[in-house]
Amino acid sequence: MELRSGRRLSSQSMRGAPRLPRPRHCPDSGGEDGISALPDDILLQILVRLRCARAAALTSSLSRRWLGLWRHLFELSFREIPLDAIDAALQQVACPALSRLEIQIPIEHRIDDAARVSALLQAAAQFAPADLVFDVWGDCKDREIPIEIPCFQRAASIKLSIANLYLTLPAGRVEFPVLEKLCLARCRLDDMNMVELISRRCPHLRVLEFRLKAILGSTHFSVLFSAPMVEDLSWSCLFHHHNIGISEIWCVRSLDIRTEESAYVLALQIAFMHEDFFLDGDMFQRIGPLPEFSVLEVHLGSYGHVFGAIMLDLLGTCSTIRRLMVNMQSSPRTQACPPDCLCDESPNWRSQTIPLMSLQEIKIKGFNGTDHEVDFLKLLFRCATLMKRMTVRISSKLFPGDIGYKEMCNIFEANPSVQCSVYRRSESY
Repeated sequence: MELRSGRRLSSQSMRGAPRLPRPRHCPDSGGEDGISALPDDILLQILVRLRCARAAALTSSLSRRWLGLWRHLFELSFREIPLDAIDAALQQVACPALSRLEIQIPIEHRIDDAARVSALLQAAAQFAPADLVFDVWGDCKDREIPIEIPCFQRAASIKLSIANLYLTLPAGRVEFPVLEKLCLARCRLDDMNMVELISRRCPHLRVLEFRLKAILGSTHFSVLFSAPMVEDLSWSCLFHHHNIGISEIWCVRSLDIRTEESAYVLALQIAFMHEDFFLDGDMFQRIGPLPEFSVLEVHLGSYGHVFGAIMLDLLGTCSTIRRLMVNMQSSPRTQACPPDCLCDESPNWRSQTIPLMSLQEIKIKGFNGTDHEVDFLKLLFRCATLMKRMTVRISSKLFPGDIGYKEMCNIFEANPSVQCSVYRRSESY
């Protein structure tokens, strides 16, 4: 489609957008109006760039020329709007096939009727969006009422975030024929529905993302599906209501699995248990069935406690990794560990060795130079005999004149075959 400016507008961007009358004069003022004289294509492009359906609708007050023009947009974003207002707006949309539809209802407007969420999903499907973002919060007494996901025949990308409600697949063997990217956040799908959706209903899936809050028993922790076409995987699980133990005194706060350059990455958020909480199961037993990882990222909320033993056990479980990143997190409550603390009940980790023959690159952040951190450095060099690169970002509390800093440098000098680099906290790698 050729515009007056000589630019070409793609037919895909205007799919479903009808041509409207183009008055030359502003009917409100009677004078020449340059904006009103623009072609419909340009006016619709202006409204699309607002990235907000509500803002686009408000332009109707500018003049009769703009009145109702938003109804013909091929991209619609409804953000921070209550359900009733979205229902009313969708009934006015004139574009039969949208390139993008975003519906985001904030948590303060939680929906207490599962049937209304289902109806809103069905209404979204009627516009056959190529890109769908659907983010709502449920507040239903009966959270087991199933909400069927409609079939989106034209959708290449779908992001569903439906908190506190239970989703099921459309009846029959209905497929999502062109879906390439699927993101599920806070959604509840049982195991069979998950396998069916990923393995059989989405034949062209390339990107898969999970963002889930786990409610896990001590005996149930599994992710099992076959999706050979998926090239980019991201799976995130937050353990808000369970203290998933990784030893008797450490727990896992979150677990992430993703792919980077066709390799699997395991990221763990581990924290020291400051209070006497009940630990639900052992994470080491649950890591075993997961894929073989090439990269391990550990975010340690140690707060001054000795973590060498737990890291030795973890590295023994993930002994095939090629890269390791350890982020030693600190906080205002970080202090020296007391002599009788449980964290150092197994001090023999300082002399143990496990084979890490694949480990070639290590990055450490937040190094404070304490005795047990220096011993952890020695452990890494002792176990990763084929290491090629070690990068350490020291904390703002560590200085070149400190004993911990000097001992770190001595370790580096004793291993000349490894390329060692040191950065301050404010510097980037």
